[in-house]
Amino acid sequence: MPSVWHEVAAIDNRLQTMRLGLGWRPRPGVHATLALSQGTRAPTLQELFGNDLAIQGNASLRPEQSRTLDGGVTWAGSAGPAQLSLQATAFATLAQDLIQLQVFGQREALYQNVASARLSGAEMAAVAQVPHARLTLQHAQLATRDTGPDPAYAGRPLPLRPAARTTVRLDGDAQWSAWQTMGWLALQAQSAYWLDAAQQVRVPGRAVLGAGVRLARGAWYAELRVDDLTNAVRVDLI
Repeated sequence: MPSVWHEVAAIDNRLQTMRLGLGWRPRPGVHATLALSQGTRAPTLQELFGNDLAIQGNASLRPEQSRTLDGGVTWAGSAGPAQLSLQATAFATLAQDLIQLQVFGQREALYQNVASARLSGAEMAAVAQVPHARLTLQHAQLATRDTGPDPAYAGRPLPLRPAARTTVRLDGDAQWSAWQTMGWLALQAQSAYWLDAAQQVRVPGRAVLGAGVRLARGAWYAELRVDDLTNAVRVDLI
């Protein structure tokens, strides 16, 4: 059944967000959407005033403005005891005065406006669930480009934005005597990215493995989790 939605949110006379969308449900378990949005985002307090550490604020930041076209398809169904779901989404954004953290040195970073930029991406997700276990797969691709007039940066990717991210996570639970046992194992990987707009420092890609377990009995529980089993994180500005 087709549906149309229209959302308008006004912060004041200058900051507005508008979204016009179309939805379609051709049959149970299938949902498709297509939307066009226009938005304005005011700088945050950290972007305006920094964090008293290496990141400096910029009180002269202008609100960023964007126009975005996005769409997606979701499907949910079953195969025997397994519950399955698939989702695919994509977007394209044209931004003006994009607020971007610019790194200039080991202890110097400043928020600045990028005159204009183009961002596009896609994300896929799949979930399979059976009694006592769930497997989740996610992958996202992102392409960015500085389209501003500065010849030093025009045509280059925006810094601090990896082109690819992938997550694989397995969750499970079991009853052990009077204890409820839950555990998870997750792998998160991302591609290399540029630390600075001048493309002088490239942060290598990484894969982070994490795991956790929880034992619960009544109102009591004990939990152990390790988010980086292989100590893979060396730089984490994002």
